[in-house]
Amino acid sequence: MGNVFFPDLDELPLPFRVIAVGNNEEERYIARQGVFLGSHLMLSRKNCGMLEINDATYMLEEGMVFYIETGRDHAYYPAKDKWNTCWIVFSDPKGILNALLPPKMPPQKIDPALYEKHHHEILSYAATPGVASAYAASASLYNLIISLATINPAGKGESKTQKKLDALLLFIAQNYGSDLGLSELAACAGISEQYLCRIFKNELDISPYEYLIRYRIKKAKELMCDKHIPIHKISGLTGFKDVSYFCHVFSRYEGLSPQKYREAFYHPKK
Repeated sequence: MGNVFFPDLDELPLPFRVIAVGNNEEERYIARQGVFLGSHLMLSRKNCGMLEINDATYMLEEGMVFYIETGRDHAYYPAKDKWNTCWIVFSDPKGILNALLPPKMPPQKIDPALYEKHHHEILSYAATPGVASAYAASASLYNLIISLATINPAGKGESKTQKKLDALLLFIAQNYGSDLGLSELAACAGISEQYLCRIFKNELDISPYEYLIRYRIKKAKELMCDKHIPIHKISGLTGFKDVSYFCHVFSRYEGLSPQKYREAFYHPKK
């Protein structure tokens, strides 16, 4: 078998609560239906296993991590030789995970050191009683999930969509002061305006225009740190042709006029 720890302090209001963590030197046949303890993150550490889930069967090679959402029927077992795994069982009471990992995420090939670093930390925290250890275990699990969320499911780096989005975000960062619209952004990525909107909606849950406006407002707030730059110049530098429109948009997003914002955040009264 291997090491298994069940952390205490179940009542703590953590975003992710580690229920159990451990490793199996010789994984056995496991089949579950319905609700189990919680969601699983597992790493195929040595040799190979098989996973049956979501009406599909996967070969789990060394260095593959797989996610099993709580409540999903599944089975996993050694493919041939002794199969070594390490795993984390956790709850997600606030539903954050659905925004980070797709419920039917296929197994991913990763650098095992990434998973094992966090797994070792969580094992150590789980073996240590106390509130601080429970919070530290939750934080380490969150960091692991964030790392996995940025990996392409094929395990080959960024997807084509992510690369296009990154190129678009860089283009906006370099040209936000210019007259940008959907046509310019779409041309930058070599895609249609419809596909441009779909990328932003799927990846960021926001429209390209909304992202551009928010980015311009962010840069305007940075420029306000310099009291020598007048508001009307900040308006032009951040891509707003009309200072009245800039003030209207800024007030809508920040709840204060640009001048009031500058006074409140950068020139407080003594």
